[in-house]
Amino acid sequence: MGIVEWATQHNIDENFLVKKIVGKKLQDPVDVGDLVNAKEIIRRRFIVGLMVDMEESISRFNVILGLNFEDAKGKACKKQFFGAKKDKKGDKKDKKGDKEEKKGEVTADANADNGEGEGNPGANPHPTLEEGSPEYNVIAERNALDMILYNYITLLYSEQKVVIDAYASMQGQNFQH
Repeated sequence: MGIVEWATQHNIDENFLVKKIVGKKLQDPVDVGDLVNAKEIIRRRFIVGLMVDMEESISRFNVILGLNFEDAKGKACKKQFFGAKKDKKGDKKDKKGDKEEKKGEVTADANADNGEGEGNPGANPHPTLEEGSPEYNVIAERNALDMILYNYITLLYSEQKVVIDAYASMQGQNFQH
């Protein structure tokens, strides 16, 4: 079964995020009013994070929760989940900088993904859809309110940065991006 067939004939969880946030059941319809409510709930009650910016997101959560991951144990934890830091050329270096890996090389760090979700705890493999492809368009159309909500969340993510940075400096936390 292809993605278009699945999305049009077998998938019933349209606009899942909006439904979940406003407390509706999977089979319940949602409308623009529900989207407005979902946006307001997220704005008032959530510190948002983005999978595409996971390390920054986790750092923000740590600031809000008052967790310090700059000690040796915290740095080891970050390295386990995010791998070695990249230098300005894009080469990876370990903590001491004595080991380099070439850009684009498949590594065994936590960011390496072999297509089976390995290397990233909690990751599940999914096909990547090109924006504008028939598959993408069908899914986006059937989940139009979730798409709008996601775009709002990315905007909110940018806006929250200023607030979280200010909070970190007030708390005297060394918040490193």
